[in-house]
Amino acid sequence: MIEIEKKLNPSNESVELVKKDTIFVTHKIMNDILYDYEDLSLIKNDVWLRKRNGKFDLKVSKDKDRKTRFLDVYDEIEDESKICEILNVVSIKDANFIEIASLTTKREKYKFGEFNIDLDIVTSAADDFVYNLLEVELMVESESDIPIACEKMKKFMDEYDIADKSANAKIIQYFYEKKRHIFDALQQ
Repeated sequence: MIEIEKKLNPSNESVELVKKDTIFVTHKIMNDILYDYEDLSLIKNDVWLRKRNGKFDLKVSKDKDRKTRFLDVYDEIEDESKICEILNVVSIKDANFIEIASLTTKREKYKFGEFNIDLDIVTSAADDFVYNLLEVELMVESESDIPIACEKMKKFMDEYDIADKSANAKIIQYFYEKKRHIFDALQQ
């Protein structure tokens, strides 16, 4: 699957408007541990290896130009053998990965037609990090579906007056506030 998402920092009014028009799906807690090599070569290439609630997944950007893109488009891989193949390792556990972050997300998940909408409160037990975030997401089957999905996303965000409220991804904000050396490495 291909994930198309936009991370937003909307006003309280926009959040309430979105909640009013959506269907509540679930509330869950996610414990994420992010891994990389010591030289940060994965995240520098917009490849994100994490263990979420004990299960590994990998997000690989389809658009490496982080500075100019409007929406994030990622291949999301959950099969551990496929992850190993992409990372060119025999085993994730035996590779030389180091933990670069550990975050807990309290998520309220909503549905609006084909859109998934997540309201997140992100924290880190290691320090006093707290971050609120809204994510709007569409999943598509093939690359040919991406342009139409991007247009749908833009229309949705305009309708709810959240198009110009871009926010950092939770991990980027965490690096910015708490691990500036990693944030700076990503800017190179």
